[in-house]
Amino acid sequence: MNHLGSRYLLLAFWEGVGVMAMEIATARILSPVFGASFVIWTFTICLVMAGLAIGYFVGSHILSDEYRGIKPYIFYPAPVLAICALVLIWIGSRLYSIPVYSLLIIGPVFILPQFVALGLLTPLVVRAIVEEGRSEGFASGLVFAVSTLGGILMALVGGLLLIPELGSSYTILAYLITYVLTTFAIVRLSPGHLVNLLSVLVFASLLFLMRTDSSGLLMHKEGILGEVVVADLPSPVRDNTTDRILFVNRIGQTWVDATYGASYWSYPNYLTVIASSLPKGGDALVLGLGGATVANLLTINRGMNVDAVELDEQVLDAARQHFHLQKSIRCFVDDGRHFLKTMDKQYDYIVVDVFQGESPPNHMLSTEALQEMKRKLKSGGLLVINFNGFWEGDVGLPARVIANTILQTGFHCKVVPTYEDEEQRNLLFVASLVPIDLDATEIDLMIEGETASLEEQSLTLSEAKLSNLPVLTDDRPILETLHFGTSRIWRTRYLEEFRKRFFGEVE
Repeated sequence: MNHLGSRYLLLAFWEGVGVMAMEIATARILSPVFGASFVIWTFTICLVMAGLAIGYFVGSHILSDEYRGIKPYIFYPAPVLAICALVLIWIGSRLYSIPVYSLLIIGPVFILPQFVALGLLTPLVVRAIVEEGRSEGFASGLVFAVSTLGGILMALVGGLLLIPELGSSYTILAYLITYVLTTFAIVRLSPGHLVNLLSVLVFASLLFLMRTDSSGLLMHKEGILGEVVVADLPSPVRDNTTDRILFVNRIGQTWVDATYGASYWSYPNYLTVIASSLPKGGDALVLGLGGATVANLLTINRGMNVDAVELDEQVLDAARQHFHLQKSIRCFVDDGRHFLKTMDKQYDYIVVDVFQGESPPNHMLSTEALQEMKRKLKSGGLLVINFNGFWEGDVGLPARVIANTILQTGFHCKVVPTYEDEEQRNLLFVASLVPIDLDATEIDLMIEGETASLEEQSLTLSEAKLSNLPVLTDDRPILETLHFGTSRIWRTRYLEEFRKRFFGEVE
């Protein structure tokens, strides 16, 4: 292959890099608005594949007409990516509460064209190599291999290094700059280069102008789970008090008094009361650290030896720097399920408090995961799973399916709702291998200054009704699909509650 052929392979390589870069970055940019649920990811992947398919078809159609070489089409991706990415970044940074169904418009108009522009290059590069005397089969296999290699490298470097360090927007800018420099290596100076350079310049300028004022933020990073933000803001509950909130994809994960670390949410207190039915100083495992409210309470109030597992290192850094994480707590950056499989230790108390934004991960609540937790519980130990507060009707179906899964895995189970209204409360699934007495606690549950009974608050479980429901398994991960409607309600409520008080203030 001559020198020009190797240059075209370089174009194929950066096409593969671009596909993966824009796929990952687009999903990250939109996740603060629409969430990071399985449904959203599926829709994004479908748009990526559809765009590539259309691009391949358009490229082959160009070859069937009066083909005048590949050079004019090399300049298409940069302006298309720049325009579409700018609109998506604006949507991701400026819009907060728009219907998820608006993706049906945003996707085809601003996501699809990016991958059409990249995909049409592939058949054209194949043609360019064939014209140098190579067979069509050899050229096709070589181009797709090089393009795929570019995608693999971008998935590793971009997903694990560039996006966490630079952010999605600047990763796109870095790609555009690299792609434009590549066109100089392939084609002699032409008006197309000017268009590409202007695209990068406009993208960089508008990206700078769209930056949000970060003066109210203590932390703003991109982690494995998406956008991680810690902010201080005036308390709506107490005068002359500052609140501190941890957001993941704009969904509150921790909300505390900034000075004393006391939670404004009731469920951490419930978890502490439930833990007081166990002897002090036991071993506890908290899956899902968040802002460390639960782990801190168990350490301080119950003297427990706490191991905490957090998937996203950025969230762990936030807990250490901004939420008074106790030094005695052993922290692990790991997937909770993987930790359960690899840690050879049993616990008196296991708390599952895991969410991807507003969505629960199926693999942490499947019957196989519960079997792992069962093996990690000491005799008489308790497992408590935190979930959203809906129980009745269609929106409560995910909670009832979880309850049935717990029972079918061989646990005794009681469901305790916190005292708030259904849309604002939490459900705590309390499970054990022995019968559970919720009132056998050392600490009394106090609600608005009055002593309350956990037993009396617990919901009545009808095994006959629950047994007709499906069981969550690794092989059939249906929880996110069942939870999609419920998660929309939670996301809408959070965004409406906080956007004016927090996001509106930092624009």
